[in-house]
Amino acid sequence: MKTQIRPGVFEELGEEFIECKIDYVNIPRDILVDKQLKCSEKIIMGMIISFMTNDRQAFPSNKLLGMMCSLSASRISAIVNSLAKRRFLDITLVKNERGHTIKRYLTPSLRYENSFSF
Repeated sequence: MKTQIRPGVFEELGEEFIECKIDYVNIPRDILVDKQLKCSEKIIMGMIISFMTNDRQAFPSNKLLGMMCSLSASRISAIVNSLAKRRFLDITLVKNERGHTIKRYLTPSLRYENSFSF
C-alpha cells in the first residue's frame, strides 16, 4: 500500500520499505551537548530539524519517525509530547470542523533558533 506522507518527499510502502529524500539527519551541536535531553530525544529533534520546511515547520507522522528509528509510534508520541512539555519543541495542531486533528506541525523551540540554517 502506498501512502503519501509529504508531497514529493516520503512515500510509505510498508514497514519493510521506507523511502526518504533526506540524505542525513542534522543534529545541531546545541542539541547534542544539551544534558537535559536523552539520546533518543536528541535523535528525534535532529530528525524533526531535518524534515523542516523553509517556514521552519515539520510534519512527519509518529509512524514514519518510529519506522525510521525502530521505535513504536506510541513511543515516538511520548518522546514528542515530552519534548513539547519541556519546551524543546512546539506543537501546532490543525483541526477540521468536527474538532479532529488533520495535521500536526512540529517546530523546534526558539532556544535553538541559531543552531541551524536553510
